[in-house]
Amino acid sequence: ITGLVINMHDISERKHLMAELEKLSETDALTGTLNRRGFKKLAGQVFEQTRRKGQPLTLVMMDIDHFKGVNDKYGHAAGDMVLAMVADRCRKCIRNIDILGRFGGEEFIILLNDASLDAARNIVARVHSEIAASRVATIKGDVSITASFGIATVNAGALDLETAVRLADEALYEAKNSGRNCIRIRA
Repeated sequence: ITGLVINMHDISERKHLMAELEKLSETDALTGTLNRRGFKKLAGQVFEQTRRKGQPLTLVMMDIDHFKGVNDKYGHAAGDMVLAMVADRCRKCIRNIDILGRFGGEEFIILLNDASLDAARNIVARVHSEIAASRVATIKGDVSITASFGIATVNAGALDLETAVRLADEALYEAKNSGRNCIRIRA
């Protein structure tokens, strides 16, 4: 007996499903932003590109002020709506080359790609104003919030991404210790 047996499988659907699973594993379902894992992956790639070009890199850490009080007074569903609203306001103000992620409970992080310190200040001031001017309607009444921001502009050639994130986080804690609802800069 002579012959040839060919066994072919179309794996394009499997590849598509795998790509969808990877995307889901890197996205925060509530806000539609990148989660910590997705942010670090994409930001790491941008960080390396920035390092090769010798450009500065600007990271912004943002924390919703007194968020626990929102959950306690209005409920967790209202808290979820506030998180989604904050993500929406951030997307509205940042550029399409910037990277937005939800870094923790009520903490967001933004990588401002190819932005000077002055440009970063302007972008963050817009985000700050947009959030403060927004309201979320709930059955228990309107929720208004503020946020604190920490900005760190670093020379990507001198630091790694983790150190840059730490510097932005330190600036955020300066803002929180200064009474919240403000912006602090580490340059």
